[in-house]
Amino acid sequence: MRQAFQYAKQNHSKAIMILIQANPRFEETWPARGRGALGIAPPPKKPGG
Repeated sequence: MRQAFQYAKQNHSKAIMILIQANPRFEETWPARGRGALGIAPPPKKPGG
């Protein structure tokens, strides 16, 4: 992160964007009851054949 700010400062950037994703796919570990309460849709079915 320090490198990003240093780079932005050296290049006279007006802003930087920080994107963070914590715990990817955590929804898949919830029981079905919990997924329904959160409004999380089930994963799409893979086409057969």
